[in-house]
Amino acid sequence: MTTPQVHLEGLSVDLGRHIFTSDSIVGFAKRYDFQPFHLSEDAARKMHFGALSASGWHTAAIFCAMLNQALPAHPELSGLKLGPWKAIHNLRWAKPARAGDELTFRAVFGEVGTADSVPGWQTVKLHGEGINQDADVAYTLDAELLVSGLPAEA
Repeated sequence: MTTPQVHLEGLSVDLGRHIFTSDSIVGFAKRYDFQPFHLSEDAARKMHFGALSASGWHTAAIFCAMLNQALPAHPELSGLKLGPWKAIHNLRWAKPARAGDELTFRAVFGEVGTADSVPGWQTVKLHGEGINQDADVAYTLDAELLVSGLPAEA
């Protein structure tokens, strides 16, 4: 059986949707980012966001989890294995994710390169984004990560 040729560059993958709840926002913040506007609706109302808002790291963690969950199920990417992230650029939280907000996440793959220092692996550039229920861009990043499972000539 031959491995199908994968053309990763330009491929856009819908990763799914995530609804942020008060409990998940506070739970994440208690463990990782204990700013008042992540921990308490009352405190958040008195601060710059005006309402309980998810940590940006919470949003980033959800994106990473959804990326890892969605790729094996994607018909063109079932053999792709994600490795370490080499770099993250242009990480932006343009809009806060508040309790009740639903973000739709997407990844767009870019240039594929060689990973000379890691035999059997390649590099790929990726643009990720999260769009809220009002069609506002809430989260973006550009990254370079290691992948395996692509044909050598990809």
